[in-house]
Amino acid sequence: QSFRGGKEKRKENVSSSIIEESVHQGEINDSQMKPITIKINTIENIQDTNVKIKVQHGDKILGESDLIILQDKIGTPINFETILWYTSSEMSSLDEIVANPVLFTINEFSINQNAKNSKPSKDLKKPSKEDNFYNIQPLGQCNLDLFPLFLGELSIQENLLIQQVKQLTPQEMITWPNLPKLTVTVTIAEHIVSPEQFEAMNILFITLESMYNIPTRMTENMQYSAATVFPLQTLDFHTVFFQNGAFKTKKQVGKYKQWAGFSDIPGRNIYSLYNMSEDVIRSNLTLDFNAKLNEDAPRIEWNMLRRCLITAAAGETIYETLAKYRCWILEIMVSEQHAVPTGSSKSKDTDTTSKLHYVAYLDFSTLLFPGVNKVRAAAQIFSYTCEDVVSKFGLSKPLFENINPEPTEKESTSTTKTKPTTSSGKTKKSDTKSSSKITSQPTTSTPEESVPIFKEEGEPVFVIMQMELYKPLMKKRTTERLETLISEIIPPRPPLPKRVMSAELAEKHYSQCIKTLLDIITKEYQKYIQINTPNAAHFTEVDEFQTSFFYFMNTTGVYNEMKTTLKEKIATLLQEKSDIRPDAENNLSKQNYICDVYIYLVEEMYKVINSLIRVDDCVNSSLGFFTISTDMMLLYAMEADEMDLIDKASHWYLKRFAQDNQNPNFWLDYGIFYLKYGQKEIATEYVLETLTLDSRHKLGLLLYATLLAQEEEYHMAEIFFDALTNFYPKFAEAWITFHLFYLKIENYVGAEIALTMSTKCFVSKKDFESVIDTESLSWCTTNYSNDSLFLITAITLTKLHMYEFAEMALAQELIYNKASIPYMYYLSVLHYLEGRYQDAINHITTAVKQHGKDYCLWSLMGHCHHQLGNKTLAIECYQHVVDSFDRPNEIHLVQLRLGERYLEEENYEMARTLFIDVCKYTPTPVTWSYLGIACYKLENYMEAEVALIEGNALDNKHVVTWGYLALTNLQFERSFEFEQCYRQAIRHGLQDETIIQEIKILQKKLKYPDPVPLIYK
Repeated sequence: QSFRGGKEKRKENVSSSIIEESVHQGEINDSQMKPITIKINTIENIQDTNVKIKVQHGDKILGESDLIILQDKIGTPINFETILWYTSSEMSSLDEIVANPVLFTINEFSINQNAKNSKPSKDLKKPSKEDNFYNIQPLGQCNLDLFPLFLGELSIQENLLIQQVKQLTPQEMITWPNLPKLTVTVTIAEHIVSPEQFEAMNILFITLESMYNIPTRMTENMQYSAATVFPLQTLDFHTVFFQNGAFKTKKQVGKYKQWAGFSDIPGRNIYSLYNMSEDVIRSNLTLDFNAKLNEDAPRIEWNMLRRCLITAAAGETIYETLAKYRCWILEIMVSEQHAVPTGSSKSKDTDTTSKLHYVAYLDFSTLLFPGVNKVRAAAQIFSYTCEDVVSKFGLSKPLFENINPEPTEKESTSTTKTKPTTSSGKTKKSDTKSSSKITSQPTTSTPEESVPIFKEEGEPVFVIMQMELYKPLMKKRTTERLETLISEIIPPRPPLPKRVMSAELAEKHYSQCIKTLLDIITKEYQKYIQINTPNAAHFTEVDEFQTSFFYFMNTTGVYNEMKTTLKEKIATLLQEKSDIRPDAENNLSKQNYICDVYIYLVEEMYKVINSLIRVDDCVNSSLGFFTISTDMMLLYAMEADEMDLIDKASHWYLKRFAQDNQNPNFWLDYGIFYLKYGQKEIATEYVLETLTLDSRHKLGLLLYATLLAQEEEYHMAEIFFDALTNFYPKFAEAWITFHLFYLKIENYVGAEIALTMSTKCFVSKKDFESVIDTESLSWCTTNYSNDSLFLITAITLTKLHMYEFAEMALAQELIYNKASIPYMYYLSVLHYLEGRYQDAINHITTAVKQHGKDYCLWSLMGHCHHQLGNKTLAIECYQHVVDSFDRPNEIHLVQLRLGERYLEEENYEMARTLFIDVCKYTPTPVTWSYLGIACYKLENYMEAEVALIEGNALDNKHVVTWGYLALTNLQFERSFEFEQCYRQAIRHGLQDETIIQEIKILQKKLKYPDPVPLIYK
């Protein structure tokens, strides 16, 4: 690899100046040379003085204004213009615009008292006479960044604060509105680069911050320089230097980066408008970097920014270099204050015996990741050896030697190998690739080893550097592309065929027809009563009354109109709804078809009628007219799940679909339910249905991505993780799960990036909102602080029943934060859900010893003992929970299982008290049923009936409720109600021999015959 040294760069600057002068003189007429007009409009808040303004860009002096007499503090018009020429086709010319701001220097001209009697020369080109007449002192400087022009702006107008050279005393301090300002306008006639040109370019931002933990041998009397390499306009590497590192003993106060080209200029005018970065530092050092950056300790500070224009090919070179070596090099040279680092143009005869040459390898490999354009890294300093640099980065020569390819006679004799020189003592050009060692390396027969540098106290000496690109080396998938990929994997539902009539619409019309007919019948009945009120008393039978009313409707013609209307609606409904051919040859199939149609029409009619009749008109219920919400159904499903009633739980999940089958959350909940029992294929179908309804469903994307990862579909899983973090960039749990996924596939660069992004998302507990609001019945998440990203992610993944990823999250929690009480609790939860009850008990026991009687720990331990069949130990744990002073009101599962135990032990009074408390906060069909049973056993039949009716109103398929309702009606000697309840109990599969035997005993006592059970299909 070749490098361009400082001398070559100086030659380019000289040649650029020659070209510029030639253009001004008309010797070169290049149409590609284009002007940037810089106009100084006014200067404000400076008065009673004479100034000149010099405009400089890089090493080129663009111009200097005439002598300006400032008298008015408000603002003096200047209208001085100068031109910066550039070539749009030359990368080096464009790089000058990107890399260097325009520097404005304001010099004050005061009359020399010794030359008052003489007159200044009118010829301003004779500075010697003018200098004799005036005392010239620098008043201040300011700079203007031209980068917006490169990004597409056609003009810039800024009010620049003039940073005064003189240090002001507290009495001389000036308020903000009265600070001296320079108003500048920069314009161009056309865009500097076209969009096509800009697409083939990139901008590189290199920031060297500071070196920390420096040893005592590094003092303020030394000079500190650093160098690195980058491919800029060509594929060859160019050396980038950071001079004049400052020795500091206090923590950093300034917020802005310095321009690297202004390192030799004192004052605040060297600062850019770029803030110092506060990004996460990438390093393999186990240090608290925030503490190091904020402590008052000696350090070497640069805080310098170098901005470069690079080509697309140069970007590929950076990518290939990082892919090969996984790091980037930075060399540091420390020398005495009077000595000049090797390669500087200020002096060649310097003392080189006291130089310290170091090297650092900064890990910028995360730039290889798609979409990443900025990395802030820290690396330990090592002593420089050529062999180590060759093996780790591939450079054959030190950068500080390469900057000065013309060693002095003293330096030449110090190298281990020498090359023939010309008569003038210079090395031939053909020998520029020869390997030589810097003067600070002693001549030895064997190469020295590179050793890490430590402070006297044993702390590593490290340096922080940041690399940023305007466009990432590898583009990230766009949102549109991700949506396209998802739609290809999960195609949207095909649109339904457009028809004038559909089954749903025909059903709606039929229901509306039934409502209309009910209104008509009601009105006709009112008319009939008004006409036949005197004769109503003569009807002794109901049939006689019905016959009379039917005759009245036939007479008025209403019946025929109703029949015709209903016939049309039924015909349309059957045509759209039925799939049976009307011309079926089998007579039996026709009869069955007619039966099915009749049953269907009557059921639909009953639905309409029931929707118009209030529940409390039929059932004496304290609940009144109510509708079971989908949230209540979810609670009932979770309760049935904990009671191992899988079919009942599935029933409640399906009931939610009956209310709204277009809600993606309902489909996801059902999929999570199947995941608990390991039925991944069925769960995946429901998750896919979730994403079909909402392709950006947050939890749906997370769950599907983890399912794909478990099935080792890593490419597709990465697409969905990428889409999730793209759609929801502040979703911290998604980034942590993405981190775990990359750890699983051993992509450690991606894992570190995902972890860094999650840290940015999660600032404090206040910023965290749970993505799953539903709390589990068997474990809780509210009793422990959510101050760990891994614990929060483990909670979310556990609720999704993604146990493998939840275990990985807990493993990372153990690595980063060690074993805490929350960690042991959530690990026990994971073991409980996996059926490892004894392992869960062991962890809870350890946590209880450290934390004491916490209701979350005791309740989970009770659930574990309950599942193991240790009923006595479970009751003891549940009793601890009930007696806890800090427990919440809603401990549903604990009270449910404790109440079941009371019923088993025939402790009915305690069961009654407990279930009354439960029904205040979380009433369910089961808790109402248990309350009714307790009251019945206490022979409080009135309360038992009320509780059982409440439970039956919530779930009319609960067989135990129907059984005890039958017993209650027997106690009240209600024959008809008993028959109805008993038939319902038999219909729903009553098999409890205790209830059946008690019913038969009461039947025999009351001499009631056995009700004939109805036969239901």
